[in-house]
Amino acid sequence: MIQLIGYVIFTALILFVAKTYLDKKGHPKALFYLFFAEMWERFSFYGMRALLTLYLIKDFYQDLQNNEEIAYGIYAAYGALVYLTPLLGGYLADKYIGYRKSILFGGILMALGHFFMAFPTEFMFYGALGLLIMGNGFFKPNISTLVGEDGARISEGQKQRLGLARIIYRNPKFLILDEPTSSLDKETEKFVVNNINELKGLKTILISTHNEEILKKCDLIYQIKNKNLYLKNI
Repeated sequence: MIQLIGYVIFTALILFVAKTYLDKKGHPKALFYLFFAEMWERFSFYGMRALLTLYLIKDFYQDLQNNEEIAYGIYAAYGALVYLTPLLGGYLADKYIGYRKSILFGGILMALGHFFMAFPTEFMFYGALGLLIMGNGFFKPNISTLVGEDGARISEGQKQRLGLARIIYRNPKFLILDEPTSSLDKETEKFVVNNINELKGLKTILISTHNEEILKKCDLIYQIKNKNLYLKNI
């Protein structure tokens, strides 16, 4: 029990530190929840792939002579249904219940599935597998669709923030930014300008912009006029 409490406290501490860091860096608030929800779903899926067959052979069906055959059959059925049910979950979310509710419902089902795994009876075991399969079907296809294909469902400001997050993650030496503050509200524009300024001196940045605040922070300014390129005095 003490060990379990220790794990819970440690996890809560890590989550708090991660959220504080992301908020301090100005990342979109939803990024924290999206990332950790997806992380635990992947932990669930790959954890089951690694441990399900081992658990069935070494513990749950250890008294049966053909336990390996049964274990492989259950594993195969589980794997196939995990990949099949997102078709149904995506359809129901798209037509009836929406992406957010589907993600929440799927997460709850998977949490209940792992909880029921703690009870070593056939009813609980197969019920837990069913909950995990259904939960994955609602969760997996919709957490990415909530953002949208190539960011089609997010606002211009969120696109710019997402682009900056990708820059920070990939850490390139040379950046080319085309009108990075276009179609933004004042708050988001200030956020983007401040982040570009933080990268100044760390990377070579080429920016095409009409934003005066960005131009004030540039080391060199070139102006295109009459199809010619001129160096402008700062």
